[in-house]
Amino acid sequence: MQSKGAVKLFTILLVIGCIYQLSFSFITRGVEKKAAAYAAAYDESEQSVREAYYLDSVQNQPVFSLLGLKDFTYKECKEKEVNLGLDLKGGMNVMLEIEVQDLVKSLAGESQNDPAFVAAIEKANEALKAGTDDYIGEFAKAYAETSNGGSLATIFVSPDRQDITPNSTNDEVLKVLRDETDAAIAASFNILRSRIDHFGVTQPNIQRLPNSNRILVELPGVKEPERVRKLLQGSASLEFWVTYTTDEVLPILAEADALIKQSTETPAEEQAAEATTEAASDLVSEVANATTTEEAVEGASRFSREQNPLFALLDPSYSGGAIVGAAAAADMTAINEYLARPEIQNLFPADLKFMWGIKGEEVFGGRFALYALRSVDGKPAMDDSAVSTAQSQYSDRSANAEVNLIMNSNGASQWAQLTGQNIGKPIAIVLDGYVYSAPNVINKIEGGSSRITGNFTIQEADDLANVLKSGKVPAPARIIQDTVVGPSLGAESINAGMFSFVLAFILVLLYMGLFYKTAGWMADVALILNIFLLMGVLVSFGAVLTLPGIAGIVLTMGMAVDANVIIYERIKEELRAGKGLSLAIKDGFSNAYSAIIDGQLTTIITGVVLFIFGNGPVQGFATTLIIGILTSLFCAIFITRMLLEWVEAKWGKVAFSRSWSENWLSNVKFDFIGKRKASYIISGSMVVLSIISLATLGLNTGVDFTGGRTYVVRFDQNVSAEDVRVALDKALVSDDATKSSVEVKQYGAENQMRIITQYKYDDTSEETTAEVDALIYEALKGFYTYPITLDGFVSTQEDVNGIISSEKIGPAIAKDMIFGALYAVLFSLIAIGLYITVRFKRWEWATGATLALTHNAFLVIGIFSMLYHVMPFNLEVNQAFIAAILTIIGYSINDTVVIFDRIREFLALYPKRAIGDNINQAIASTLSRTMNTSVTTLVTLLAMFILGGETLRGFIFALLLGVIIGTYSSVFVATPIAYDILRRTDKKTK
Repeated sequence: MQSKGAVKLFTILLVIGCIYQLSFSFITRGVEKKAAAYAAAYDESEQSVREAYYLDSVQNQPVFSLLGLKDFTYKECKEKEVNLGLDLKGGMNVMLEIEVQDLVKSLAGESQNDPAFVAAIEKANEALKAGTDDYIGEFAKAYAETSNGGSLATIFVSPDRQDITPNSTNDEVLKVLRDETDAAIAASFNILRSRIDHFGVTQPNIQRLPNSNRILVELPGVKEPERVRKLLQGSASLEFWVTYTTDEVLPILAEADALIKQSTETPAEEQAAEATTEAASDLVSEVANATTTEEAVEGASRFSREQNPLFALLDPSYSGGAIVGAAAAADMTAINEYLARPEIQNLFPADLKFMWGIKGEEVFGGRFALYALRSVDGKPAMDDSAVSTAQSQYSDRSANAEVNLIMNSNGASQWAQLTGQNIGKPIAIVLDGYVYSAPNVINKIEGGSSRITGNFTIQEADDLANVLKSGKVPAPARIIQDTVVGPSLGAESINAGMFSFVLAFILVLLYMGLFYKTAGWMADVALILNIFLLMGVLVSFGAVLTLPGIAGIVLTMGMAVDANVIIYERIKEELRAGKGLSLAIKDGFSNAYSAIIDGQLTTIITGVVLFIFGNGPVQGFATTLIIGILTSLFCAIFITRMLLEWVEAKWGKVAFSRSWSENWLSNVKFDFIGKRKASYIISGSMVVLSIISLATLGLNTGVDFTGGRTYVVRFDQNVSAEDVRVALDKALVSDDATKSSVEVKQYGAENQMRIITQYKYDDTSEETTAEVDALIYEALKGFYTYPITLDGFVSTQEDVNGIISSEKIGPAIAKDMIFGALYAVLFSLIAIGLYITVRFKRWEWATGATLALTHNAFLVIGIFSMLYHVMPFNLEVNQAFIAAILTIIGYSINDTVVIFDRIREFLALYPKRAIGDNINQAIASTLSRTMNTSVTTLVTLLAMFILGGETLRGFIFALLLGVIIGTYSSVFVATPIAYDILRRTDKKTK
């Protein structure tokens, strides 16, 4: 093998990189074990709080030193560890949609009562329900119809707006509306992000979905879904506050510090309280007046928790302007509790209000600033009703960005008065109870236009401008999809997934070693390295490991041996032809490259399509599949070859089989082409049966495609699915009978039921969700042997019993998923067909392969239709099922391409031989590889099917069917169809 040294170097660097990436996961596990040990010393009711406190306290503490070169904090390690999906960790997945119609109505002002405008809004809402992504465009089109071509400017012109005039064209107005929509979505995104950051969730994920007004939020480990729903859907409140100065507040805080200490002292210690107060005041003055940061930190270091309980947490060395101190995130709750004490509140002026900064500041070492605000008659000085607009821009005085704030006509006079009274003082900009900025007033600002300057980047200026505009127009976020997985269900999924993974891994290793002897054990070494590299690369990309992702790893293992099997079978052929070992290894690898690369690339195509069109768990599966194929190729082509050559060089021989496997399926004489009519009859019959079943029985369509609500409920005793269904039928009664029917099926053990209903599924409001939860609780509480409460039934915080997972999908999301599924299957078939056409230079091969893939997918769908009524596990057609169909397509084409590649080789070697004979011999020569790959893949899938838990059973069943049908169709469907088309084409050509 050429460039062996380069391959070795690359492998070593890759292994070192993977060790580096995976090391963070071990470090964080160690810290979390220490947190659990710390919490174990407290009462059971306090343990979760104490554990969270411990982890918060070490957020910014170094916990890992990389060879003394760089220290990593716990927070940094946590960001680099293996990310577990919600199905493994438990938590909440929420899809929010920004209500653009409310934004449009607000921008229209008094014109929103115009009949043409009202009719246009109704039409745009209908288009939104039908699945449009362009609400503004649909509204403009509808308004043109309802107003007989009226001008949009007449609706949206306003004395407070400078960007729309009576002479503005419809295109100009549309641009403003789109800009306002984007700004509102960006503001909502920033508000949600800051709320989530302060909610205390580890590794949250929030992303704005491209080309839509939707925001996806994933919150691992969340145990209070109701609180999260309120948090995400609450309206934002923008306020402007005048402030106190440090000199006015710090002396009072010194008194508070002493009073807090005094309240914890014994009577013998109280006589020192007065001296402590005086010392604290002197020390605060010294720290606050320090001329350098070093002096300030030195002064702050003199505060101890015993002598100065408040200042030990709230560091006054960072005070200045309206900031009275800074604190670590872990200490903010304790400080809030100190300041909320009645005896402490009595020390402060009635108009003093403390608020935290929105984020930790780098200049404060990541600490959060605490601001001292002054209320005016118990309220902020101004609110968001005064703001007209705000925009970021680069300053003409410096290289920094700034924000141009414009008040409306009413706000301009208030702003002039407010700034005139506070020259030289900060005015705090507050949103959702957190201070985003507190710029100093340089002079009185008249005319309503202000410039907010600071050391802003353009991104920070954009964020502040969006915050300032956030309260100007209402654009509420509405939950349209909501999935909750309880922590106990996530733990069960991890256990089941990991056990099935380990068992499947051992079975594959044993199979390869037993079948291919020495070469098989070398392949096992490469496979172990493959899994290690796969996990390292997944972590380095920040990919999320989901339960389907574990299935993807298991499937990758089954398919990883395929490349080794192809290579080994080619080497065995070369050895049987009389070649020496070195030459046989060289030629075996060379002759196998084409089939390996073609087969794996076609599978990667389906993985890419899966990633583009899938949702979170499906994307996790696709990511794992794609990375697994790439690492498998590297290990099979390079690592296995280096190992074989090393064994040959050291011992002079390498065994590629045992006596019983030496000639397994190597001398098969069968007329595959001659029997094609029988295969056509078998496949045709199954297709007809599938059509009949789909027409009569249909499919068990999941809420992904129908919309609805799904619950997994655990009882403390075994229950009957029929009894649960009857009870729920009585409770969930709707005017529309189709939307009140309930489906109940056993989900795993007999005390666990999966409930699906479309009761009020099109109303995704928080109130309706709470109503449905309460109705289900009332219907099912009698099935428990103890009096379970509504909170205990609904909450996943202590989810031993009750609702352990739930999902809500609105009709708009369901339609999007249907179209996404259809596009995914269609695009994958087209992409694979084009690839086969290009690689094999004849469309006949692509037609045979594509028809066979369609046949495979359709039969799996048909069998699901035939069996979903009788199988003891759930055969639901959902996003995971579509992922299975695409995986089947990728697996089947891999098998087909290997056979086609050998046929192409035989046609080139024996051009005068009948094409049918060449095809028969090519299929026979690849039969050993076909069966070996199928067996190893089936073994891994069976382990996952039996031991992987209920969540994945339907998904794995589809893959099992696909592997069996795909193996059959590669030999008996794809190849015969291509043969018949080739014969007819050649006859016409002649």
